[in-house]
Amino acid sequence: MKRQTGTILEDAVEGLGRHLGLTVLRQFKLGRRITGRERLIDIIFRNNDKNLAIECKFQGGSGSAEDKIIASLEDLKCIPTDRAILAHAGPGFRDVLISHLAHYGTLIAWSDLQRWVELHFNLTPRKVIYTDSRLDAEIKYWADKTKKKR
Repeated sequence: MKRQTGTILEDAVEGLGRHLGLTVLRQFKLGRRITGRERLIDIIFRNNDKNLAIECKFQGGSGSAEDKIIASLEDLKCIPTDRAILAHAGPGFRDVLISHLAHYGTLIAWSDLQRWVELHFNLTPRKVIYTDSRLDAEIKYWADKTKKKR
Protein backbone atom coordinates (compact mmCIF):
# COMPACT_ATOMS: atom_id res chain seq x y z
CA MET A 1 0.00 0.00 0.00
CA LYS A 2 1.38 3.42 -1.00
CA ARG A 3 1.78 5.86 1.88
CA GLN A 4 -0.15 9.12 1.39
CA THR A 5 2.42 11.38 3.02
CA GLY A 6 1.57 14.49 0.97
CA THR A 7 -2.07 14.28 1.97
CA ILE A 8 -1.11 13.82 5.62
CA LEU A 9 0.96 17.02 5.51
CA GLU A 10 -1.87 18.89 3.76
CA ASP A 11 -4.28 17.69 6.47
CA ALA A 12 -1.89 18.94 9.16
CA VAL A 13 -1.46 22.35 7.49
CA GLU A 14 -5.22 22.65 7.07
CA GLY A 15 -5.67 21.80 10.77
CA LEU A 16 -3.12 24.44 11.72
CA GLY A 17 -5.01 27.10 9.76
CA ARG A 18 -8.29 26.20 11.40
CA HIS A 19 -6.58 26.12 14.82
CA LEU A 20 -5.40 29.69 14.22
CA GLY A 21 -8.91 30.81 13.18
CA LEU A 22 -8.06 31.36 9.51
CA THR A 23 -10.28 30.62 6.53
CA VAL A 24 -8.79 27.60 4.76
CA LEU A 25 -9.18 26.76 1.08
CA ARG A 26 -7.88 23.40 -0.08
CA GLN A 27 -6.90 22.26 -3.59
CA PHE A 28 -7.85 25.68 -4.89
CA LYS A 29 -8.01 25.85 -8.71
CA LEU A 30 -6.05 28.81 -9.99
CA GLY A 31 -5.16 29.05 -13.67
CA ARG A 32 -2.72 26.84 -15.53
CA ARG A 33 0.87 25.76 -15.07
CA ILE A 34 3.47 26.45 -17.74
CA THR A 35 2.85 22.89 -18.98
CA GLY A 36 -0.82 23.73 -19.57
CA ARG A 37 -2.04 21.53 -16.71
CA GLU A 38 -4.53 22.97 -14.26
CA ARG A 39 -2.87 24.58 -11.24
CA LEU A 40 -4.17 23.41 -7.86
CA ILE A 41 -2.86 25.22 -4.80
CA ASP A 42 -2.62 22.80 -1.87
CA ILE A 43 -3.73 25.27 0.81
CA ILE A 44 -4.68 28.94 0.95
CA PHE A 45 -5.08 30.68 4.30
CA ARG A 46 -7.15 33.86 4.40
CA ASN A 47 -7.74 36.38 7.14
CA ASN A 48 -9.46 39.68 6.39
CA ASP A 49 -7.58 41.15 3.44
CA LYS A 50 -4.42 38.99 3.70
CA ASN A 51 -3.85 35.59 2.18
CA LEU A 52 -1.10 33.00 1.99
CA ALA A 53 -0.69 30.19 -0.54
CA ILE A 54 1.02 27.05 0.72
CA GLU A 55 2.33 24.12 -1.29
CA CYS A 56 3.07 21.03 0.83
CA LYS A 57 5.95 18.60 0.26
CA PHE A 58 6.74 15.57 2.41
CA GLN A 59 9.75 13.36 1.81
CA GLY A 60 10.43 10.32 3.93
CA GLY A 61 13.37 8.82 2.08
CA SER A 62 14.98 9.47 -1.24
CA GLY A 63 12.32 10.28 -3.78
CA SER A 64 10.73 12.78 -6.08
CA ALA A 65 9.49 15.45 -3.64
CA GLU A 66 12.94 17.04 -3.41
CA ASP A 67 13.21 17.10 -7.21
CA LYS A 68 9.89 18.96 -7.41
CA ILE A 69 10.77 21.70 -4.91
CA ILE A 70 12.46 24.05 -7.38
CA ALA A 71 9.63 23.71 -9.91
CA SER A 72 7.06 24.25 -7.15
CA LEU A 73 8.84 27.38 -5.93
CA GLU A 74 8.93 28.77 -9.46
CA ASP A 75 5.24 27.99 -9.83
CA LEU A 76 4.48 29.79 -6.56
CA LYS A 77 5.89 33.02 -8.02
CA CYS A 78 2.91 33.12 -10.41
CA ILE A 79 0.23 32.93 -7.73
CA PRO A 80 -1.58 36.23 -7.07
CA THR A 81 -1.55 36.07 -3.28
CA ASP A 82 0.17 38.26 -0.68
CA ARG A 83 2.74 35.53 -0.15
CA ALA A 84 3.35 31.98 -1.32
CA ILE A 85 5.51 29.43 0.50
CA LEU A 86 6.35 25.77 0.43
CA ALA A 87 5.86 23.88 3.71
CA HIS A 88 7.97 20.74 4.08
CA ALA A 89 8.21 17.82 6.46
CA GLY A 90 9.98 14.51 6.64
CA PRO A 91 13.57 13.36 7.14
CA GLY A 92 14.29 12.69 3.45
CA PHE A 93 15.27 16.17 2.29
CA ARG A 94 18.99 17.02 1.99
CA ASP A 95 20.14 19.55 4.59
CA VAL A 96 21.99 21.68 2.04
CA LEU A 97 18.85 22.16 -0.06
CA ILE A 98 16.69 22.95 2.97
CA SER A 99 19.11 25.49 4.46
CA HIS A 100 19.66 27.23 1.10
CA LEU A 101 15.96 27.63 0.33
CA ALA A 102 14.94 28.40 3.91
CA HIS A 103 17.36 31.30 3.83
CA TYR A 104 15.12 33.03 1.27
CA GLY A 105 11.97 32.57 3.37
CA THR A 106 10.12 30.50 0.79
CA LEU A 107 10.67 27.04 2.26
CA ILE A 108 9.29 26.64 5.78
CA ALA A 109 9.67 23.52 7.93
CA TRP A 110 6.49 22.11 9.46
CA SER A 111 8.05 22.67 12.89
CA ASP A 112 8.37 26.42 12.15
CA LEU A 113 5.14 26.92 10.24
CA GLN A 114 2.84 28.00 13.09
CA ARG A 115 5.09 30.83 14.24
CA TRP A 116 5.66 31.89 10.63
CA VAL A 117 1.90 32.00 9.89
CA GLU A 118 1.17 33.87 13.13
CA LEU A 119 3.71 36.50 12.14
CA HIS A 120 2.43 36.75 8.54
CA PHE A 121 -1.14 37.35 9.68
CA ASN A 122 -0.11 39.50 12.66
CA LEU A 123 -1.71 37.04 15.10
CA THR A 124 -0.88 36.90 18.77
CA PRO A 125 1.49 33.93 19.19
CA ARG A 126 -0.19 31.03 20.93
CA LYS A 127 1.43 29.40 23.91
CA VAL A 128 0.67 25.92 22.57
CA ILE A 129 2.16 24.77 19.27
CA TYR A 130 -0.34 22.88 17.11
CA THR A 131 0.59 19.25 16.49
CA ASP A 132 -0.85 16.57 14.27
CA SER A 133 -0.54 12.99 15.50
CA ARG A 134 -0.81 11.44 12.00
CA LEU A 135 1.99 13.64 10.67
CA ASP A 136 4.13 13.04 13.77
CA ALA A 137 3.69 9.28 13.31
CA GLU A 138 4.61 9.52 9.61
CA ILE A 139 7.77 11.51 10.35
CA LYS A 140 8.73 8.95 13.02
CA TYR A 141 8.04 6.03 10.63
CA TRP A 142 10.37 7.46 7.97
CA ALA A 143 13.06 8.49 10.48
CA ASP A 144 13.09 4.95 11.91
CA LYS A 145 13.15 3.44 8.42
CA THR A 146 16.09 5.64 7.44
CA LYS A 147 18.03 4.64 10.59
CA LYS A 148 17.54 0.93 9.79
CA LYS A 149 19.06 1.37 6.33
CA ARG A 150 22.31 2.77 7.77
